[in-house]
Amino acid sequence: MEKVLRDCEHFGRGKPTLTFYDKMRDELDEQNQSWGLFEQFKVDLEAFTKEEWLTFRKKGYFAFQEFFIQ
Repeated sequence: MEKVLRDCEHFGRGKPTLTFYDKMRDELDEQNQSWGLFEQFKVDLEAFTKEEWLTFRKKGYFAFQEFFIQ
């Protein structure tokens, strides 16, 4: 988008009206945030998989439950 605006300015043309650009940008930002939450969930879940079973078992069921509630 920035390149298009620079090219229009360089060639002395008016800025184009791209009606769907803002909507598409907002949708991409929303999807990026959603996938960011999933990525954080995945990283935190992998931390559980690296713990030894005996250590994890001593923490009990509640540590895993709290992870999902957050």
